[in-house]
Amino acid sequence: MNINNIIVKNAEGDPDTKATILIKNKIDYTPKVSVIIPVYNTEKYLGECLDSVINQSLKEIEIICVDDGSTDNSLEILKEYAAKDNRITVLTQENLYAGVARNAGMMVASGEYYHFLDSDDWVKCNIYEQLLTNIFETDIVIFANDIYDDITKKIIGRTYLPNYSFDKKIKNIFNITNPNAWTKIFNSQLINKYKIYFQALQVVNDLAFTYICIALTNKIKLLNNSYVIYRTNQCSNLTANRGDKIECFARAIQFLYDSLCKHNIYNKYNQSFLDRVNSSFIYELSYCNDSYEVIKAKLKFIVNDKIYNFLSSLLRPKISIIICVYNGEDYIEQCLKSVIGQTIRDIEIICVNDGSCDSTLSILEKYSCIDNRITIINQTNQGLSISRNNAFLVAKGFYIQYIDADDYIDSFACEKIFTKAFRNKLDMLMIGGMNFDNNNNISCNDYYSFRYIPNDFKDIFNYKDCREFITKIAVSSCLTIYNRDFLVKNKILWVNKKICFEDNLFFIESLFKAKKISILRDKIYFRRVHDDSITQNLEKKFLDKIIIVELLSQMLPRITSDEFINIYMLFYVNILYANYKSFNAQYKKHYKGYLIRVIAKIINTYKLQVSRELELFIKDNFGIYYQEINSARFDIKNFGFHNQIELIEEVDLILPISTNKSNGYNIIGNCNKIIFKNKGIGYLIIELFNIDNIEVIYNKVYLNGKNILKNPIKVNANSSVKIKQFLLKEEILFLNLDYYSGNGKFNIKIRNYRTATNRIELLEHSFKSTNPIWFTNQDGIGSVVIDNNLKTNFKIKIVGDGILMLKFLGIDKRLNDIRVPVYVLYNSIKINGTELLQNPLLSWHDDAYIYKISVKDKQIISVDIDRGHYLYDIKDICKIVPNITHADFYDFNLVIEELKFNIKKNYSYYWFLIMKLIKFIFRSKK
Repeated sequence: MNINNIIVKNAEGDPDTKATILIKNKIDYTPKVSVIIPVYNTEKYLGECLDSVINQSLKEIEIICVDDGSTDNSLEILKEYAAKDNRITVLTQENLYAGVARNAGMMVASGEYYHFLDSDDWVKCNIYEQLLTNIFETDIVIFANDIYDDITKKIIGRTYLPNYSFDKKIKNIFNITNPNAWTKIFNSQLINKYKIYFQALQVVNDLAFTYICIALTNKIKLLNNSYVIYRTNQCSNLTANRGDKIECFARAIQFLYDSLCKHNIYNKYNQSFLDRVNSSFIYELSYCNDSYEVIKAKLKFIVNDKIYNFLSSLLRPKISIIICVYNGEDYIEQCLKSVIGQTIRDIEIICVNDGSCDSTLSILEKYSCIDNRITIINQTNQGLSISRNNAFLVAKGFYIQYIDADDYIDSFACEKIFTKAFRNKLDMLMIGGMNFDNNNNISCNDYYSFRYIPNDFKDIFNYKDCREFITKIAVSSCLTIYNRDFLVKNKILWVNKKICFEDNLFFIESLFKAKKISILRDKIYFRRVHDDSITQNLEKKFLDKIIIVELLSQMLPRITSDEFINIYMLFYVNILYANYKSFNAQYKKHYKGYLIRVIAKIINTYKLQVSRELELFIKDNFGIYYQEINSARFDIKNFGFHNQIELIEEVDLILPISTNKSNGYNIIGNCNKIIFKNKGIGYLIIELFNIDNIEVIYNKVYLNGKNILKNPIKVNANSSVKIKQFLLKEEILFLNLDYYSGNGKFNIKIRNYRTATNRIELLEHSFKSTNPIWFTNQDGIGSVVIDNNLKTNFKIKIVGDGILMLKFLGIDKRLNDIRVPVYVLYNSIKINGTELLQNPLLSWHDDAYIYKISVKDKQIISVDIDRGHYLYDIKDICKIVPNITHADFYDFNLVIEELKFNIKKNYSYYWFLIMKLIKFIFRSKK
């Protein structure tokens, strides 16, 4: 045998191989680190790699380069560098891939630690010196890396490690790091003790090696410093050319499983093993073009039944394409053809026929016979949002793509989407789009082609990175691809309403919850622009847009910071106003009152700084008048002993029932600061006590900084102390408590005692308030709801068996203790979907419509109300408006015009004549 030849030991099950030592290093010391570099056809990058190692500040290293049968000039470069640096050893072998090359390197290595570096990557300065300072009594040091784009010649990202501590062995150990060997240095004693070798696989040869080493020691240290630069987007490495190597992955995980069993530690790491298999398998699938049947056939002959069954359960469509269609016979075929003709087959196509009355369903059925990937959901008309939710419930794909039925996609769209989204484990991927008309004229749109996002913007980002242009990101359900597991985990669904502009809510909630977002600038989605589209009929659908903005203002505080809330709310308020100004007079009159109410509420809630023009607009007469004269009231009560109702879906404004004593709050909590505003002249009554007979000691009670207690007091549920203070209208009060409680909580009642119309408004608190959400008396506990939406939907939950009473009436308006009849016209009242009204119903405070039903504990009741505007005559207007608003400066011509315009035009003029006749007869009799 030639003395320069060595036998290379490989992983168990792989045969031994041979390697030749061409050049032996000439060092006379034991190296601290053996840097082992497999080399295959990397002449373009090899010099940069070797220079980064040779120039390290730690000189006591050896550099072992194993040429893996290169056919370019790589071996000559190695010889040149070995002639210059006596620390370099050069070996050669047949092309047996990186795993065997690393094993060959370990056969001649003598260092205390091993670092396996790829020849197209490089290391940062002083890496080994810095690592050795963190290596005391450590078997493995794991660190981060930068990602370098070989096309743009820029660093485009980096990896990060979790903040785990290895003081105790953690069970989720295989998920602390990716399986690559080059972001770790290994103690050679650990490897030699357990005879751990790389597998002889073309790719994935380091997975088993890395995790076996990690599993056999608890002497591991994580460093979130980046020491290696990983080169991507080059064509020479095996990862870039891995092709369909699902067999290599299967052999790797089977070998890892067998090794864990061999060392009797599989049960300890069972779940971590399965989690790692799940994550790595999804990654490998992104490079695999085989059908699921072919993949299963390959796996069957490699892995055991347990792993096979687990992997089979992970095989699902790469993308679920959801197409919801209503009367789309003119366009749906072009859409379906573009989806069926995708370059990747592994997709599912879910079509929802949303109650079409044309030939849409027949067309869908025809195509489902042609392509078995198509699933049809046939339903009554429920609108786009609910249709998408219904489709999402049956979707199985890793990613969800929504396509409008009148649009189409490029034939490479799914392949490009899947490749980028899967390999980067994205939560969201935004794609480029183009517009086209019915004559197939294609045009570019800045909004849908990312013009407002810098070209050099980071590849992977989240919403915090987008502050400067976040409102310019295209809000489009069809131009964003969503990770299905991300949506499920974060419980993100479409708004459960038949409403337009629904993608604003869905997209923005996803945007603020996503951790990994990216952009695919390729224009692969084609949007049809035609006269029937929603965006071309904004005037007719503007009410929906106002509602969506209102819902958005309620959602944002739950998902993001004040900074981004203000950015979005200011943007949407200005958009609403700009849209409104572009309308003709008819539509302006149609929406003005409701628009003012919503905009004013948002501006006041978030203290937005708006333009002078918009400020004057919302101070228009209509804003005040509209809230008063178009409001309705709903009383809800559960009759029975201590029975209650619970509002599950809140509406705009909830007020306490009026009594002849007060309107106020019953507060249970453990805070020490309460800020509230008095709503009328009266006496403030603060009643101090506690719950469950647990004693509480009030040392001091400060009202606007003044202690209102003469001495400390002790109270419980059976004893209380009342403090009375005179209040002025609109007075803001600060209540601070110095107390001690056995259960850490207190119970306080705050009331304004004078008339039934006085109230207290809480401004800041951190406690549970039982009033004014609830009202109570001997007949039960319930709620009063006041709003001025034309449509009101809410749900209540019954607490205790009883009789539910729902009372529908107008608001109680008085002038000198005389009730002013403010009418409400109810078009529809549905309880759990059942209509209660045979005809529209006219109601006011003294003539309410009452509905009662027996209910059971925990029963859910849904209430859907559709109201219209009652048309007053001029005489009534001139009387009512000043009375309910207490104003004498209104331009009554404008008020009359507003009132005479009927937003709901689904009933005839004759109905109003009849209602006025009834009202006239009623008043004449009185």
